[in-house]
Amino acid sequence: NNIAGWYWEIDLDKNWDKYYNLLLEYIKEHNEICKCSVVYKSISIGRWCDKQRQKYKNNKLLQHRIDKLNKIDNWFWGFNVNEKWDINYEILTEYVKENNKMCYSSEIYKEFKIGNWCSDQRKNYKNYKLSDDKINKLNNIAYWFWEQDELWNKNYELLIDFVKEYDKMCVISTVYKDI
Repeated sequence: NNIAGWYWEIDLDKNWDKYYNLLLEYIKEHNEICKCSVVYKSISIGRWCDKQRQKYKNNKLLQHRIDKLNKIDNWFWGFNVNEKWDINYEILTEYVKENNKMCYSSEIYKEFKIGNWCSDQRKNYKNYKLSDDKINKLNNIAYWFWEQDELWNKNYELLIDFVKEYDKMCVISTVYKDI
């Protein structure tokens, strides 16, 4: 029985090729493989790339798709730990630059749980599992803090500076030293 507009199967290759061609278009326009956070033409193409890597890692990606992806200059199948950390760090710096604040622990940005990642860095720091290089990089991000008390103290010091400078208390809408 045929019902107009009804179909029993989805052409998965056609759908996959749509994303693949969008990736090629992105690469041609930006001259790089997209990061996992990239949304291009309202499509989360970066997430799609991540999913292809996960399928490959789990031996669930069809060979003809592997072959197509391997033909892309600079395509890679996995991250080493430092590369993945650097990508997440870049996402955090983009977030801070765009929002002029540090993210909350539950914050999701460009489909990435950036708040969880920041919390993990703080835990790693407390457990001495963060390299000096990574510590320095995080310290160089505006609004970064290691402890909630540290953030409170920074804001308190800013308040004291403001009161000394203007001889009055600030109001909610006050912007002082870009904060």
